[in-house]
Amino acid sequence: HIFEAYYQGEGKDELGKSLGLGLAFCKMVIEKHGGSIEAVSELGRGTCFRFFLPLLEVPIQQKTAMNLSFEEKEELKNWVEKIEEIPFFEWSLLKEKISQIPAHSEGAEKWKQALETAFFEDNESLFGEILGKAKANL
Repeated sequence: HIFEAYYQGEGKDELGKSLGLGLAFCKMVIEKHGGSIEAVSELGRGTCFRFFLPLLEVPIQQKTAMNLSFEEKEELKNWVEKIEEIPFFEWSLLKEKISQIPAHSEGAEKWKQALETAFFEDNESLFGEILGKAKANL
């Protein structure tokens, strides 16, 4: 019942009032992404929620298969330099900088998408490889 919309558990005080939509929303979003959610509860100890999402596998060749023209590399050169100054663990700074990269051509757009994919997969070596594609032969 806890994942049904508007369900509210018993024994709540004034601070615990809710509409009963939070877990229903979580379940809906997780299931729309092909996952599942579960709750394991022990009286007097608490509840543990776990959710599972499928891993999207993209072959590494597809992630890095791109040929940037000299002009595209020139367009991306300053962005690569700015991104390389940011440590990979500075997630929010990297995310912001990547989102600012303009992609005025199909090659640059594919490069940016591959960079985002490596970033969101937390694959630092692939991330560096993709950055390198924009610097090669300049």
